Amino acid sequence: MERIDTNSRAYFFLFSTARWFGLRLDLVVSLLPLVPDILAVVLRHRIDPSAAAALSIRYCITLTGLFQWCIRQSTEAKHFMTSAERFHEYDQLVPENQGNSNENDVPIQPAND
Repeated sequence: MERIDTNSRAYFFLFSTARWFGLRLDLVVSLLPLVPDILAVVLRHRIDPSAAAALSIRYCITLTGLFQWCIRQSTEAKHFMTSAERFHEYDQLVPENQGNSNENDVPIQPAND
């Protein structure tokens, strides 16, 4: 039961970190379209066609969605590559010498009393 708790604890931290990162990313991405909105209002007399302002706002919203998807995919790829690096590291480890075996890798049996 303790091993299950340890595994669940690690999964909970991974899930919590992913949610924390997702919330922060959503906040940053939701603020990005604010820049063209403010510029469209400030420069409304200089920009003749209002379609240019609408187009820039629409492009910004589209690019923020793409940006968010790219960031999430790169963090997920980094997560999976970290797992692969750990597997490679563990594969390169030299096995420990077992104290209860002889040269022929036959386990030493305890003497029957």
